[in-house]
Amino acid sequence: MNGNVKVWDVFVRFFHWAVAALLAVVFLTEEDFLPVHAAAGYVILFLVAGRVVWGFIGTPHARFADFVHPIRRTADYLKDALRFRHRRTLGHNPVAGMMILAIIFFVVMAAFTGVIVYGAGEHAGPLAAMLAPYGWRYADALKEVHEFFATGAIVLAGLHVAAAIFESLHFKENLVLAMITGYKKKTIAERSNNNEKNRGDGYDVGAQPFSCAAGAGGDGPGFDEGVSGGGRG
Repeated sequence: MNGNVKVWDVFVRFFHWAVAALLAVVFLTEEDFLPVHAAAGYVILFLVAGRVVWGFIGTPHARFADFVHPIRRTADYLKDALRFRHRRTLGHNPVAGMMILAIIFFVVMAAFTGVIVYGAGEHAGPLAAMLAPYGWRYADALKEVHEFFATGAIVLAGLHVAAAIFESLHFKENLVLAMITGYKKKTIAERSNNNEKNRGDGYDVGAQPFSCAAGAGGDGPGFDEGVSGGGRG
């Protein structure tokens, strides 16, 4: 695709849309179709496990080292975004990276507590035999915890959608289409000027502190590759 660059690989795109669809299934089948609800939760857990592994061995922009940044850098990026001064990245920006971690955490906790509730309250699922003798006593409390994490995951997903719409309008780049095709706009106007700015504010080092600590490698090229004087996060 002329003038575009491949950013999102097949697995990242499949994961994104599959989890979005499964969250919708989970939301719509909460009360009346528990077997379907539970099955969707199991698949989500499986997909998240795959995404975590891919976050260490996948393509450059799929790796945690590319988009997980220190808290201070993330806060600075958020401040710039609130003032409409944030810069474009080819991959996920620091705030989006933090959002991804939060969504993964809430989805995993919702699915895990769901498995426990299903076993304790419905005597079904992989933990049914273990929880059947006494788990029912805690089923109601566990259900509240499950619903808290499930609601949190839905709210975070909604914020993610809102942020994608904002970024698409602000930088005139269709991020929904990019997550379908895998391609984003490549070019970088005034690259030398932006690189000088990056050296001054620390963004060019990407997520190096995280990658060193986790042994993931890489220096988080997102900002350096995709800056266009203000663009997608």
